[in-house]
Amino acid sequence: MSDEKPDWEFWKNKNTVKLWEAAFLSCGIDPDSQSYRDILSFGLDGQKAEKCLRLLKDNLFLPQFFRPETLVLNISDSNLHSVPMAEFTAWCILGDLKIPPELAALAKASQQAALTVKVKPVPVAMPSGDDWRVKARTITDRVALERYTRGEREITARNICDAVATELGKDSTTHGNRGQRSSGNVRNNVLKGWKFTPPTGTNGTSGTNQ
Repeated sequence: MSDEKPDWEFWKNKNTVKLWEAAFLSCGIDPDSQSYRDILSFGLDGQKAEKCLRLLKDNLFLPQFFRPETLVLNISDSNLHSVPMAEFTAWCILGDLKIPPELAALAKASQQAALTVKVKPVPVAMPSGDDWRVKARTITDRVALERYTRGEREITARNICDAVATELGKDSTTHGNRGQRSSGNVRNNVLKGWKFTPPTGTNGTSGTNQ
């Protein structure tokens, strides 16, 4: 493993960071002196970086950590997905990760971003009674992005409503007077007119309301 440390003056001015770069930074390893394909050959630090990379991928589509609209996805290699540096440092702090003091300093510099992530509201008890619709749309966007990342291109309201209804069923606060929302209910009341728009910098066909 290289003994080179990250150029923190450089990284603090980066707006976005690739997932593999973020994993190395979390361990104080200089991404510019490494290849992410060799991440498993860096001994104990490399193992820590590899685990951080796995955690990032697991958390990537959780809106309380990373906003879907800020993600830059690479369809051919998930290690090359990019996230805002501010959101990454906030994620490190919220996850109580043991990170280098220099990265912790960057996180403090992005404290406002971290606080925004931490208190990002999940709508509850809305007077209009539309709370379940808001949650359903959030789930829809997340599921659509996950499918697109896996390579699916035909993403429509018709073929996604079942998955959304299943996710809603896990949250009792979204149930109606007769219990869980049906896929038809989701499609007619939430996904009418909905279209999936691929992330910026990718190619593909948007979803439709078919």
